[in-house]
Amino acid sequence: MATGKQVFDVQVILNSDKIFEIDREWNELVGQSCENPFMLSSFVWQIIKSSCSRDNSPLIPVFLCKNRIIGIAPFMAKKTLGVRSVKFVNKSDVTPDLIVDNQYREILIAQMLDFLFRKLNCKFVELPLPLESPNLQIIREQCKVKGINFRLSPEMGHRILPVTGSWSEFESARGKNFRQQFRKTERKLDQAGRWQVLCVDDDEGTVAVEKVLDVEKRSWKQIWRVRKGDDADEDLAAFIEASKRAAAIESAFKWKVWFLELNSQTVAYLLVLQYRGVAYLTKTSYDQRYKGFYPGQYLRKAVICELFNERQVKTIDFLTDLPHHLTWTPICKRRVRIIMAKGVIPTLAQSSFTNDLLTMSQRLLNHSPILQSIS
Repeated sequence: MATGKQVFDVQVILNSDKIFEIDREWNELVGQSCENPFMLSSFVWQIIKSSCSRDNSPLIPVFLCKNRIIGIAPFMAKKTLGVRSVKFVNKSDVTPDLIVDNQYREILIAQMLDFLFRKLNCKFVELPLPLESPNLQIIREQCKVKGINFRLSPEMGHRILPVTGSWSEFESARGKNFRQQFRKTERKLDQAGRWQVLCVDDDEGTVAVEKVLDVEKRSWKQIWRVRKGDDADEDLAAFIEASKRAAAIESAFKWKVWFLELNSQTVAYLLVLQYRGVAYLTKTSYDQRYKGFYPGQYLRKAVICELFNERQVKTIDFLTDLPHHLTWTPICKRRVRIIMAKGVIPTLAQSSFTNDLLTMSQRLLNHSPILQSIS
């Protein structure tokens, strides 16, 4: 790892379309560092396009060493009452992280903090990170050196399921009730008519999108969207567009949509991303008229069964830690939220906010020795 007083060149992307100019280098660095498909250029670009506003704009420092990109910080910046704050483009549920060449990690993070707090005069920086991120401890140490107030609080984790052994072995290990639950659904589907589970891959993207939107129109979510005054799920549309672009430019990335159909009617869907040995179970919904069949649960089971049988991934990531995910796996990867502040007023406000968070989350802290060691 490089050490010393080396300073890297910094180019700042303020226009999201400029991301296209460094697509290849950006995605290569993602594959070498965090291996997170949601940090690929197409996802960052699409999120910016769907969430950018007059008060919330991209601020992406790109660090270079001898004209080679060695670090990217995909941030959004906001200025309220003259106070500038910065956060990741991506939300915490996709486990964002800094995209950093390991050789330059420590020096680069130090320079990034100087860039944010000295050059840009930021007052708040809020970053959700995976607990195991190699950047976490370095950020904490550099904040101490630079006199930046640092607070840490727990975030919702995400369940992961290692794909080991056969599906039959996994199903047997889950117990009799696990098997009976899904066989009961199959019997109900048999009684209702002809049904099937099918997969549409990225080569048939238009067909997949049409089927997904068809389900969404009759989803339980539609009632909620109407109450909010939304015509459609814009996040879903952005997610699909990002997946299509990523598949076109990144060979390691694939996306598939699985459907449950009953009597030629699409009942449920599940969008699955595959990247570097991990399958991510992402967007999903079902037609509320078929709620009694538990279509979402059954489709998830069918997809996981197929992923076991295909043997193309080593891990399945549920992205969240909802109660029903415990049915599948006891393993939960933790996330944390870093809040950094500089200046008297921001520090006081940050301390009040994070004290409330820490009080609410004390039980989680007590059960996480790793988190205790760095907080």
